[in-house]
Amino acid sequence: MLHIDWEKGLDSEILPEKYADAHSLSVHTGRIIDIFKQTYMSRWLIDEDCFWSSWWHHISCNHIVDMLGLIKNNIRFAIKDMIILGLCMALYVLNEIWFKAATTSLKWFFTGYYNDLLASPLLISYSNILLIIFLKKPYFNFIGLSIFILLAGVYWEYVTPLYKTSTPDPYDILMYYLGFIVYWIVRTTLRA
Repeated sequence: MLHIDWEKGLDSEILPEKYADAHSLSVHTGRIIDIFKQTYMSRWLIDEDCFWSSWWHHISCNHIVDMLGLIKNNIRFAIKDMIILGLCMALYVLNEIWFKAATTSLKWFFTGYYNDLLASPLLISYSNILLIIFLKKPYFNFIGLSIFILLAGVYWEYVTPLYKTSTPDPYDILMYYLGFIVYWIVRTTLRA
């Protein structure tokens, strides 16, 4: 184990020979040390074999730390989309287990269209969570999302049957768009 004490500085006795000076250590670690200094950590233990062995570890650590910092800026947006995502998943499971099995006058809706209604909010909320994580910014534009959902619906209904057994249904595209409208209304009311 390599021990770095930020208050006392670098101790050349505990550093390997090739990392004996601060400049060499800084070159090999890049921004990771600076990031952890900024978070007011006074001590940090590094497993030397794991840490120094590969440059990709350095890049992935930087990416993770940057990602967490930037998610913090969009945390409210991400939390709301996580709630919508979780709710859609729960409603999907309820539909598969209970709603479809119920013998009511709405069985046709739960069997044929309910999951399509949930598809757009699920897709958009999941996509926005990924955009916040990797691009640091969600996408929340009515026209852009409308086009995205309509193109996805056309693909699912008319291209997918070319390589998978399914039946095209134009009402499914309507349900995808209605699901998007519900998502938009919920997100704009939660935004306030």
